[in-house]
Formats: sequence, C-alpha cells, structure tokens
Amino acid sequence: MSFAADLQAVLDRAKDKAVDVVRKTAYDLDKGMVDRAPVDTGRLKSNFQIGIGTINKATDAAPGSDPLPAAAAALATWKPGQTIWLTNSMPYARVAEFGLYGNPPGSANGPKTSGGYSSQAVGGFVRLTVQDFEQVFRKAARSLK
Repeated sequence: MSFAADLQAVLDRAKDKAVDVVRKTAYDLDKGMVDRAPVDTGRLKSNFQIGIGTINKATDAAPGSDPLPAAAAALATWKPGQTIWLTNSMPYARVAEFGLYGNPPGSANGPKTSGGYSSQAVGGFVRLTVQDFEQVFRKAARSLK
C-alpha cells in the first residue's frame, strides 16, 4: 500500500468516527430531553422527534410510547452537511419548558405545578439538556475511540 492510500484509509476511519460522534451526541441529547420531560399522560415525552434536514412536526405518538427507537432510526440516515433537528411540536411543550402554566402565565401553584412550572421539571427540560452539550459531546467522543 502506498503512503497516499494509507493516509486515505486513516482519513476515512476518522470521518466515520466523526459521523458516529455526531449521531451519538444527538441521540444522547434527545434522550436527555425525553428523560427530563415532565410526565402527566406521557404524551409530551412520547412526541420528541428527530428530523434530518427538516423539522419533524409529528405529534401522533401514543402516550407513553418510547420515542428513542425512532430517534436512532432517523439518526442512522444522517450524513455530514445535513441539519439534525431535535423537536417536540406538542402545543404545550413551550408552556412546560418555560413554566407558563396558569393565568397569567407562570402563576400556577398546585399539586402538579410550582411557579408555573411542572413540579417534575422546575428548571425546564430542553434548556437543561442543552446546557450539557459539551459534556455529552465529550462523552460520545470518548466512548467511540
């Protein structure tokens, strides 16, 4: 094998690893959002979606169903240069994330809410997961060495 061929083989392996790291990072971020999302009927958790190149606006997942197998399947189709969208298009996802329960928004306090937030996700769930991006990315990179 020539030096050029050896170098190309190394570059190809590195590219494959980079693709795997991106996919694992996106999957782990999606899983973090799902795991942190508050549960009442399970519908919010079930409707986390991954879109490749376009936003997946589906909201028809059965309450309590696991969205992660579909996430893994979608991510398996991702190629470098495509945008990965992690979304939840349930109408009340924003309310749950930003603590807007009640009238006026943010005023609800009761058995399931505190200061407008679900008592299960007082600091939100998407924002907290996104704050972990660097840690999630580094963990994905280490796991795929």
